[in-house]
Parts: sequence; C-alpha cells; structure tokens
Amino acid sequence: MKTTIILLYKWRIVIYLVMLCCLYIFLWCLTPSEFVPEFIKTDEPHECVADRLKPFAKKLKDLDAFLIQPENSQSSLLTFTGNGFLGCSFQEHNILIHNNGFLSQSTKIPALITLDVHGYVNFKALLLDIRDGLMHKMSCFKHVNELCVSSGTTVYAHRRYPSLLIQTFRVYNPMDWDNTVKIDKGNLRNWTELVSLRFIRLQQKSELKNHATEEVTYQVACGLVRLPSPENFKTNDLNPVIAQVLVVVVFEPVFPENLTVLSGSTQSYTFITGIRISDQPILITEHDLIQFKSDLGHLAKERTRLESLISSELMFALSYPENELRKEHIDAWNLLWTSGITISYSYAPGAVNAKDINTTLYYIASNTPDFLSTQLSLNNSAIDEYKIRYRDYDQCFRGMYTLQSNSLWQPVTSLSSMHNLIRSWRHTLIDGGCEKLLQSGVYGVHQVLFIYSSRLYCVVSVHSM
Repeated sequence: MKTTIILLYKWRIVIYLVMLCCLYIFLWCLTPSEFVPEFIKTDEPHECVADRLKPFAKKLKDLDAFLIQPENSQSSLLTFTGNGFLGCSFQEHNILIHNNGFLSQSTKIPALITLDVHGYVNFKALLLDIRDGLMHKMSCFKHVNELCVSSGTTVYAHRRYPSLLIQTFRVYNPMDWDNTVKIDKGNLRNWTELVSLRFIRLQQKSELKNHATEEVTYQVACGLVRLPSPENFKTNDLNPVIAQVLVVVVFEPVFPENLTVLSGSTQSYTFITGIRISDQPILITEHDLIQFKSDLGHLAKERTRLESLISSELMFALSYPENELRKEHIDAWNLLWTSGITISYSYAPGAVNAKDINTTLYYIASNTPDFLSTQLSLNNSAIDEYKIRYRDYDQCFRGMYTLQSNSLWQPVTSLSSMHNLIRSWRHTLIDGGCEKLLQSGVYGVHQVLFIYSSRLYCVVSVHSM
C-alpha cells in the first residue's frame, strides 16, 4: 500500500514538472521579447543596425514597411506619420498642420527629438511602417574598440487622439559603465510664431517606476500662424484686417538635456506632445491682437477652447502606459487596411506597382482625419451628418483612368512631393464628382481609392463598407 502511494506521488511530481515545462515553452513562444535579449552585443555598427531591423523582416517582405537608408539615395522615401490634424517626418523636422483640406501648412514648432552619445559615431536606418502608421529610427552609436550603444525610436501622430504626438525610445547600454545619452531638441521659446508661454504640472505614469505616477512639467505655448491673405474679401476701413491666421496651441513636456542609461541595462522613455489648431482660418485686426495680449477677445476664447481639447486627451494619455496607447493607434490604422487589392508586378517602364499603391494610400490617409475614430470630439448631430454624407456618394470618376495617370502615383521623397501628390488626388476626386467623399474622412477616401485602384477604367457608385 505504501509503495503504491509513493509511486502515485512520484508520478504526480513528474506530471507537474512536465506541465511546468510545457507552460514555460508556451510562454517562450508566445512572448519571446520577455525572455530573449532585445538587443545584441556587438562592436560592428552595421550588424547592430541589421539586428534592430530583424523584427520588421516580414513587413518589409509584404510591402507593409519600407526601409530608408539615409546614406543610400536610391532607397529614398519620406518617413511620415500623420492623422489628418498634425504630422511630421524624421527627414524634415517641421510640424505640419491641417489647412485647405490636408496637412498643407508647415510650422516651425520644434517638436521632434534626436538622441546622441557624445564622442560616438551614429549609424542609423529609418523605417516607415505603413500598416501600423509608425515611423522608426534605429541608431547604433560606435566608439573605437567599444561595443555599440543602440537605440530604437518610434514616433506616431495618434490616430484616435488627434492632438497627440507620441515619441518613445529604448536605449541599450552594453558597457560595464553607465552611459549618458544626450537629447537634442529645438527650444519651444524659439518658435517664430510664438505669442505666449506658461508652465503647468501634470501627473504621468513612469515607465521607470513600474508605472507609478510622477509629476512632469509641461510648457503650454500659443502661436499665430499667418496665412496668405484671402482674395476679394471686404474690410472695415475703421478697423482693417491685417492678417489671416490659424491659432495653434502646444502642450510640450520639458525635456531633460541628458539621460543616464545604467551599465548592461535597457531603458525606455516616452514623451507626449499635444498640438491643436483652430478649425478655420481667422481674420484679425490690430485691435484683436491688443485684446489677445490681455487674454480678451475671440482669439483668447479660441485659445482656451484648444487648450481644453488638448488637456482632455493629454490627461487621459498620461494615465496609460505607452504600449496601450500604441495598441489603440495600431488598431485604428489596421482597420483602414481591412479592404485591399492584389496586383501582379509589372516590369513595364512607368508601371504602377504594389509599392506605389501602398505608399500613396498611406500618405493620403495620413493627411486625412478619421472622424469616426475621434467621435469624442464631435457632438451627436455632427456624427449623424457625417454618417449620412459617408453613405450618400454621387457617382465618382466618370471616365477616369487612375492607374494610368502618372501624377497620381509619384514617389514621395519630401514634404513638397507629398503635397503635390495630395493636391493631384484632391483635384482628381473633385473633377470626378467625389467632393462629398473628401468631406467624409479617411474611410470614405480609402474606400474609393481601393475600388478605383483595382480597375483601369470604371464608373461605379460607392457604398459604405
């Protein structure tokens, strides 16, 4: 009897050990990033950069992401992240804001950060992830006879919270000593359109303290971006209009100049900037400017309204870990790609191929607001009006050959070439009877582009997905 009990007990132990091993293997396969080192130790910078690109191998193969090597002009493509309200690029640091139907207005807001390790040479690669709406920068900092200090930076204009520009980076220090990473960023005080600046304190979940809250200091800036004067507008001789402006409000964290990365460790940092602009250009007079400096008048009211919009989104974002904010952003972008087309590769000169279509769709979507995902900023009547407009299209593209029009599929290598591409598409949509579509947001625009990119010639009526 005792022998039987002992045998049963031993078998139980064996079964438990097998179950634990299976569970460990399952977790290893499910979340390899938790168990496998995220960075390799190497003194070869090109090997270091290649290692940082490994997680994107499938996306690069599927044309869901594109690699940009700064030293290779042949691989030139514009990194860009935008949500129809604001956008930016690694190659050109200006922040773009919405005007004339897309992100056509450049500002001098110095929002993007760059990392540097003093005395080290920086080897880097840029990557545009069009499926998830992210842009990445992989940097490997090399010093003579030392291992590479590496970093990965991700930037995105949030798709569901349109005021937010999120920058997050991870730095790995393989050395036996602590290392200092320098944060390079323009000073908001040098923003040429700046009118006012003040400081506030907010609470943010810390990624260095197990998501415990910590106090962060934010700068709240307001600027007036001047636009070209409208043609044929009437003015009052007693109080003449002097300019047409957009009111821009910026909430920006006070960035540290240096960050210390401990020996043999990986550290993550997240900075969230809030930017909002007035919905329409505003005509102003000298009297308006005088009132504005005293926090009076319609400009001051507009500033207060924009500050309130940013504050509500920013307070929410600061209370959540960055990975949850990123998931919401990625989910919104992935929803745009639920429809698609398949085409064979063509070697004919000037032929439109998958890369041309994918990147064009991405740049257009980045310049177009997502009204349905940002419903919190709309009242019920505005949402109802949007849904009616979305379902009630006129017939579009009457006799239009979209795949055979070279101006609609030009490569985007700069902000100016992106603007030219967007203008060409807007003119094509309007001329084809699709003006309602332009007002319906990114889902309507994407839907019709998918449909008409899949046909050489078509006259169809567009319906909701």
